Amino acid sequence: MAIPAFSQFVMLEQDFRFPVGKTTIPFTQITWEQTVKGGFSVAPYFATTTGWNEGFVYLNYNVGSLYFGIGPGVEQLDKWSFRISPWIKFAPQIGNDSTKSIVFFSLWEIGSGDDNYWYTNSFTYEYSKISVGAMARRQYGVGPLFGYKVSAGAWNLKFSGAPLYDFEDNTLKPTVILTITN
Repeated sequence: MAIPAFSQFVMLEQDFRFPVGKTTIPFTQITWEQTVKGGFSVAPYFATTTGWNEGFVYLNYNVGSLYFGIGPGVEQLDKWSFRISPWIKFAPQIGNDSTKSIVFFSLWEIGSGDDNYWYTNSFTYEYSKISVGAMARRQYGVGPLFGYKVSAGAWNLKFSGAPLYDFEDNTLKPTVILTITN
């Protein structure tokens, strides 16, 4: 928990997928971001779930409402493999109201051979504490996304739910997500 002392942004996300008729799948992500200079930042990222781990170090850039980055890293499934992961986010506020925003987010992973793939896309409309939108995430599925944000001191907690359908596994995977940010 000493990470916040050295960074400007911290994110811990814990989610659970509930595939119909199968075992619950937990997934944990943590990242923290430190501004370097002139819109640039560095952000280590780690994720883990049953039988799988990955870690990246992202170099990010922000200009106005546009954010993007690229990070080299490794993934461990059956074996360790090298990855490059670019991402982009567009998050403009609507009008002069700081409680309203639209967020578009997309992330890919580039490996070797068949290891190149899109990983996640999401669109959310946020108003005050409530968000609605849609997500499509590899190994999760496609569907609507609903969220509710509360503050707890210096931390923001967002509770989200998504009744997703995974077309790769041909199964419904309802998902609940807890996101903690500073």
